[in-house]
Amino acid sequence: MVFLVTLVLIVVGVSPSAGAPTAYVVNLADGVSVIETGTNTVVTTVTAGTGPQAVAITPDGRFAYVVNLTSNDVSVINTATNTVAATVAVGFGPFGVAITPNGAFAYVTAFGDRCANGGVWVISTATNAVVATVPLAGCTTGVAIAPDGALAYVANNSSSTVSVIETATNHLVLAVPVGSSPQGVAITPDGAFAYVTHSALSGTSANSVSVIETATNTVVATVSVGAVPVGVVVTPNGAFAYVTNSNANTVSMIETATNTVVATLDVGVGPLGIAVTPDGAFAYVTNSNSDSVSVIDTALKTVVTTVPVEVGAGPRGIAIANLDTTPPETSIESGPAEGSLTNSPQAAFTFSGTDDRTPATALGFNCSLDGAAFVACVNPQTYTGLADGQHAFMVRAVDAAGNVDPTPATRTWTVDTTPPDTSLLSGPAEGSVTASVQATFTFAGTDDQTVSSSLTFICILDEVTSAVCASPQTYVGLTEGRHAFTVAAIDAAGNTDSTPATRTWTVDTTPPALSVAATPSALWPPNHQLTEVTVAVSATDNVGVASVVLSKVECSELGQAACPADVIQGADIGTLDTQIFLRSERTGGSERTYTLTYLATDLAGNTVTATATVVVGRLP
Repeated sequence: MVFLVTLVLIVVGVSPSAGAPTAYVVNLADGVSVIETGTNTVVTTVTAGTGPQAVAITPDGRFAYVVNLTSNDVSVINTATNTVAATVAVGFGPFGVAITPNGAFAYVTAFGDRCANGGVWVISTATNAVVATVPLAGCTTGVAIAPDGALAYVANNSSSTVSVIETATNHLVLAVPVGSSPQGVAITPDGAFAYVTHSALSGTSANSVSVIETATNTVVATVSVGAVPVGVVVTPNGAFAYVTNSNANTVSMIETATNTVVATLDVGVGPLGIAVTPDGAFAYVTNSNSDSVSVIDTALKTVVTTVPVEVGAGPRGIAIANLDTTPPETSIESGPAEGSLTNSPQAAFTFSGTDDRTPATALGFNCSLDGAAFVACVNPQTYTGLADGQHAFMVRAVDAAGNVDPTPATRTWTVDTTPPDTSLLSGPAEGSVTASVQATFTFAGTDDQTVSSSLTFICILDEVTSAVCASPQTYVGLTEGRHAFTVAAIDAAGNTDSTPATRTWTVDTTPPALSVAATPSALWPPNHQLTEVTVAVSATDNVGVASVVLSKVECSELGQAACPADVIQGADIGTLDTQIFLRSERTGGSERTYTLTYLATDLAGNTVTATATVVVGRLP
């Protein structure tokens, strides 16, 4: 009979606060009282299984798991509607419950029939089905999960041990020897220590709390408290542990830094369960024999109000739910810059989120591309085969409570794989020949995305290394020979014109070779007649002769101011006239000389002259 009295343990799940939390109090008379802590009033009562004993809340505050001692099952309450959403069968005599920090599993202790066939039942909160069982001996009662979720600590009431279970494998790691009748378990927020109450009525462990150092899994301190301690909870800041003393009607306040009791507070009759609000400002204590809940102001260290529950209810466990209605925030860490242009049809984004409750590593994400429906995605998210044009990427974080960021992180950018076009506006004509050793080119470009004034250019002369250039582009000191100029526009996306504008021309600074010879070259003797003179003209050039013309015909005679006007006939200046009539005479006693000058011009405009002379001699 003593065993049944001391087997009342409440394991409390506390989650961070985003508003006024709600306390769930399980009553042995089959009801769960829901207390609105802002007003400290019972707002509703939920009917659970038979003999509710303990309760734990998922970290997101959405579900309360109620252990039913008599009906051997667990009632899952939807805290948004305060209705039972599922019932999960477990072992005989379920007694304690704790939720993993990620909310994925509920660990339920059951002491078994006469402390046989007991252990821990592991429930998946996603499916509300038992996914593992860890057999334990010794009437398992309280259970607590380490803050990192790696280990579960289970009190074995009749074997004076605390079992340590690895949650990844659900295998027993070891059993830590403690005092007799271990009952409740609570772990400090840093995971360094576990506080274990001993509900023994007598003996060396009576009225005490064992402190286990989790690094070594050994008891490093024992703290004396009131009569028959049952429930225990550690404040969110880890500074204090509160212990309910069921036979002393008190709560012991332990300073964890020194493991000493710094206050003993009077509460109702038969205190069992205890929970602390997320801000640590208040502690809620269930009084099993006075059908009430005492509210302690932790700063004042005094009871500030008492909340009655149903008469005859026999309140046991208590947990505080703080429904998470605050959405997470989302940030894009990398990817195409906002408003950018890229010539890549692929885009990869990395992103992250923050939330007031859900760890960043546990957040989910939804992604949308170009206005499509959001779908679940993972970081990083990569898209391939993107079409040319503007694109919009949106990503929103989803926390463990299902809250979705209402202001998704967005990124817009434009894919442009179409290269620009380039045009040469001026410069040496294609295939032209010039005598200038300087060349100036002007050019422009057009693109479907980049305005012309924002295009850049690369220029290449004579197939050497390209260089960034701007219009106009001038080259000086060009050598003789053929030259090639190429210019390609580059748009803001980095596309380069694949068919650049080109221009080839030849620089020629060498005049043509010109030779002329007149036949006859002498008119003898003077007969005063017009004699036909034929001129042989030969012109050659490395780039081609453009023209050869008779540019001038001159007559000179020593001692004469000028030759008579009629001595030259048939000389067409500016043409290639090779048939000229010269008068075979002289005026005085000196020779007369006719000089025929021809001008050759090559394709580059280089010129050269050559002369042929015809002499009218005199007699000896």
